[in-house]
Amino acid sequence: LRLDAHEYIATAVNQGVFDEEFIYKLYGGPLIRTAGIFADYIKHVNDDMYPGRGGRIYENILILAKRFEEREERKNEKRQPPA
Repeated sequence: LRLDAHEYIATAVNQGVFDEEFIYKLYGGPLIRTAGIFADYIKHVNDDMYPGRGGRIYENILILAKRFEEREERKNEKRQPPA
């Protein structure tokens, strides 16, 4: 999927249109990877191309990717055996 498609999905999840659990299971990994791959580009778009937008270009994918990353971390913590 393209960056714009992931932003569309993330916007729909953040607005409650798409079910977050379903999207997490279906696109969680790819969405996290896409946000990471394009992080520098998104920063460039917000800082250099559209500074008047207050960093809101592609904000939904960043917000949702952060939530999904946190879910992954919690899931991984549960899998680790106690020390």
